[in-house]
Amino acid sequence: MASKEDMKMWFGEFQAQFMAKTETQFESMKNEMKKAIQELGSEIKSLGERMDTLEKITQNLDEEMQQYAELQEQLLRRTHNLEIQCEDLENRSRRSNIRIKNMVESIDDRDLKTAVQQVFKEILAAKEEEEVSIDKRYMEVASEDAPANQVDSKVVTSLN
Repeated sequence: MASKEDMKMWFGEFQAQFMAKTETQFESMKNEMKKAIQELGSEIKSLGERMDTLEKITQNLDEEMQQYAELQEQLLRRTHNLEIQCEDLENRSRRSNIRIKNMVESIDDRDLKTAVQQVFKEILAAKEEEEVSIDKRYMEVASEDAPANQVDSKVVTSLN
């Protein structure tokens, strides 16, 4: 059997080995924890930088959207003004048109010019040798839902 002194020595050696092994494991765990904390720190820093970049991009996009909204508003105003001008020009171009209603429906387009010239000669009491000049003429077609007895209108523009 082992003596008390042998037991103390054996226990002392065991304690020294255990402490050395525990200290080595503790140092290893400590180093791993430091490394993990450093990696987390660098990842957090990287996330912060990415967030800053995303915030800048978002701010730039907001500014661009504001500029596009202003541009769209300007274009809408300009389009509205151009539509008004276009309508005004269309209305002005129609002012020189003369509508002759209730002309005989049997007149075809070839005879329309002659028929309209004759009407104006009678209205203006023009002499037979005086010619009434017509720049344009066309027949307005009655709409489909117009009464069946409605007569087509004839339009003449720019009489001289």
